[in-house]
Amino acid sequence: MGFQEKFEQNKVVDAIFTKNMQFFELLSPDVYAEFKSYEPQNLTLAFDESEHINIINRKTGRFVYPERPEQYADKQVDKFLRDTKASVIRFYNPHVVDTQYLHHEMMDSLVELRGDASMPEFFAQDEQLIQQLFIVGIGSGLHIKALLEQKALNNVVIIENNKDSFYLSMYFVDWESIFRAVKGQLKIIIGDTEKEILDNLHQYTYEVGNYVFTKMFVYRHYVNSTLDTLLENFFKKLLAPSAAAGFYDDEKVGLAHTVENCQRNIPPSTVGLLQRKIHCQLPAVVIGNGPSLDGSEHFLRANKDKMILISCGSSLSALEGMGIKPDIHVEQERPYDTYRWLIKSTTESFRQGIYFYGLNTVHPDCFSLFDADKTGQCLKPNDLGSIYLSRSIKKGHTLSFADGSNPTVTNFGLSLCVLLGMKNVFLAGVDLGMKEIDKHHSEKSYYAKAKDESPNIFKFIEATDDKFKIKGRDGKELYTNAAFNSSKLNIERLIDKYGLNVKNLSDGAEIRGAAFESNDYIVKEVAGKDKIKTLQALHEMVFSSEGVLPESKDKVKSKVIIEAEGLFSQLREILKLTVENEEQLVNRLSEIRNSFWQTKLDGYTAMLFKGSIETMLSAVYSVVLYGGVENYSENFAKSCQIVNRFLDQVEEDMKHNLYNLDTYCNL
Repeated sequence: MGFQEKFEQNKVVDAIFTKNMQFFELLSPDVYAEFKSYEPQNLTLAFDESEHINIINRKTGRFVYPERPEQYADKQVDKFLRDTKASVIRFYNPHVVDTQYLHHEMMDSLVELRGDASMPEFFAQDEQLIQQLFIVGIGSGLHIKALLEQKALNNVVIIENNKDSFYLSMYFVDWESIFRAVKGQLKIIIGDTEKEILDNLHQYTYEVGNYVFTKMFVYRHYVNSTLDTLLENFFKKLLAPSAAAGFYDDEKVGLAHTVENCQRNIPPSTVGLLQRKIHCQLPAVVIGNGPSLDGSEHFLRANKDKMILISCGSSLSALEGMGIKPDIHVEQERPYDTYRWLIKSTTESFRQGIYFYGLNTVHPDCFSLFDADKTGQCLKPNDLGSIYLSRSIKKGHTLSFADGSNPTVTNFGLSLCVLLGMKNVFLAGVDLGMKEIDKHHSEKSYYAKAKDESPNIFKFIEATDDKFKIKGRDGKELYTNAAFNSSKLNIERLIDKYGLNVKNLSDGAEIRGAAFESNDYIVKEVAGKDKIKTLQALHEMVFSSEGVLPESKDKVKSKVIIEAEGLFSQLREILKLTVENEEQLVNRLSEIRNSFWQTKLDGYTAMLFKGSIETMLSAVYSVVLYGGVENYSENFAKSCQIVNRFLDQVEEDMKHNLYNLDTYCNL
């Protein structure tokens, strides 16, 4: 190729780049500002051996594409369409217990409607419209252009952690044309850090709804282990139990318990000490009830006087069995079951003198089992009860949330450390994984006896439907599930966010930022620190009822009922419509979601229903997909009947039971 031909190629790519910059200047000024004078670090443009413009890695001297980039893109797209199957989220009912929650009844009915039908395989080449596509890697971007020439795409997320790549793509493809070709939302995530990318993914989830992930395709343009792991963790979090997202009965109970806890004058958390740079000098140990807790008994016994012991959930019974009394005990679950568990698994004399902290959603009777002057309620983020507390605080007073307190009680234990200013933390029995599926709790806890009394108590934990393997101590593999993995990720986030110094004594999941430590470790004594006085001082600094003036229950109830009636009326009109194919199905689900979010609901009403609405949409999508294309109309109609019944039941329930305390008990 002569000079003139190369000159003409350069003119073409320069023109494309100029057009792209003009486009992004209007669409996204931030992108324009970052890339208008950008200098690539590792990748750049160069003429390859065939004298075509390619991308070359400066460090290795190798071209990214082994042939003309356009040809490579075409071949890769053909292979993607031919070989790639959709990932489909399947809802199932473990049939563990009957909670009598209306949301669970609706979800169980939807799952039963699906029956035992096996999920059909969906290949990309057979899709008329790919509803949700993740593209890992931008490169030249030509594969995106080539794919759009063959397939209609609805919602697309493009993820890239190399800014060089996105910059160079602006010399190859017309991004304005790509944005115009995508029917739904196109989100480009270019992040330097895992947190930045995950935050953008969660924002996208909020914008489009969880239901779009019920059936999705993943296009991997190149091998990127960092992005693959990140996406895998994101997808696993999506698979966590629907309870993690909240639902009608869950939020209703949380509100009722918070109202009652306020009436019983349980002081809320008002400040977060680590956020205010106030540090507790004594180290803490967060104690879970994993099977490795038994191996940490020696460590706890040897160091208990030099650190603050925080028992989480059922680990309290194991500690009583060991004869080791914690300084603090925490609970996070709403059900009455938690109260019954505490009574049956521990003695009154053992509980005396222990500080007890629960999330605001915890059953009020749990607080009554501990010394009244040593209790407090911590605000759960993204929660209806916390909205109530926030609106019940006088001007000039503050409240502090228990950041990262879900999904497991050990998450709350670490979150409490942040509130109490404890930066140096050990983890004991925080396994979040199992070497054997039927060995998931300490042998010294009440669970051994409880299993004999209630054989179904472990069915959900031992179910294999959502199990997968992760790395543990010494690289050994463990079984875990979506909830435990989500717990691990939240612990990692807290460690990173607050700069915690964490040592992991557990023989469980590998937790980033928490190096494994031997149980023979000896904790150094902090001179001049009296543990009893320290605990009292921390309690008085963080927890106070001063300035709490509870909002009128009747006023809240009236507002919620009126708004719910209007919302349900809109939803019932949409549920009357028919569906003949997947595109219509997705449109109906989108209409339902838009009706919910575009109705300007008060925070109480929105929080009460958003979890059930979002989860229901995903379940309906899944159920209709299982039924096959010939049954779209029938399955959607049957699903709508189930949803309508749920709306009818909720309307009656709100009128009569909005402030009823929880009664569910599995013991």
